[in-house]
This record gives sequence, structure tokens and C-alpha cells, in this order.
Amino acid sequence: MFNPNNNQQNHMNTSINASVSSPVVPSGVVAFEYDSSISNLPQCPPACAQPLNKDCWRFTLNPHTPNCFWPPARRSPMRVAKNDYEACAMWALSMYESEPEATEAYSKLKKSIKNIEKAIGDHLSHGFVTTNDGECTPPNHAGHFDFHPYVSSAFPNNFNITSKLP
Repeated sequence: MFNPNNNQQNHMNTSINASVSSPVVPSGVVAFEYDSSISNLPQCPPACAQPLNKDCWRFTLNPHTPNCFWPPARRSPMRVAKNDYEACAMWALSMYESEPEATEAYSKLKKSIKNIEKAIGDHLSHGFVTTNDGECTPPNHAGHFDFHPYVSSAFPNNFNITSKLP
């Protein structure tokens, strides 16, 4: 298996959820994977994000590569954020609550994103994140939520390709 944490810096964030056994640094502050990039954003991850045990679906390549689990801000071409909330979301991983919701979202994105297969993949992977892996925002009306991984999480190892997307 690959290590998705290669070449990524580990820094502290001021967010903490003391009731969860999350990766912590000596000062007791939760360490997020992209802290060096999100630490200057106000309230990132958002206050509504919570550590959860949760099934999730994500668009990936087949086979998985490390960049299958990179947030949009690490991908090329990088999107431009309109505000701090969007900037924070670009350092999170997009996930879906169900296979049908993910498939429907992909179909809609495919109509507007040229070369989507190369940009975000053409397969659907199913996985499970735990309270030790990171924090999830509440899902929107389409079942999409943002996942902010903790620095020491190996959550990509819990993902398996389930199908080729239409």
C-alpha cells in the first residue's frame, strides 16, 4: 500500500475535540494533515465538523494512487476560492454518504468538467473513516461532505474500488 502522508508537513491547528482519541501533539492540540495550509484560515475545519465513524464514497483512479486522496488545493489545476469557507473546503477531501449520491454527483460534474477522468478519477471507492482519522462536516442536500484528515491517519487503506463510474 502507498503512504498518503509522504512529502506532507505536519503542523498544529488550534481546533480540539477532547472527547475523541485524536492524534495530538504534546500541547494537546489536534494535528490536521494540512495544518500548515489551513492554520491562517478562520475556523478551519469549520466548527460543525466532527470526528465520526462513517461509511463514505469517493471518486478515485483505478488503481489507487496517492493523489486519489489529495484535496483539491493540492491538485493541478488548482481551483480559486471565493472566500475563506471555500478555501478551507479546498483543503478537505470530498466524500459522499452513499453510492447513489456519489454516482449522481459524478454524472453532473462530468457534464461540466473536461477530462474529469484524469482530474478526479473515473471509479468509485468505498471506505470507512473513524473518529481517529479526522473530522467530517455535515452532508449537504446531495450527500456531499468534507473530510479533514488528521496528520497520522491511514484512512486511505480502508478504501476499495467498487465500480467504474458512468
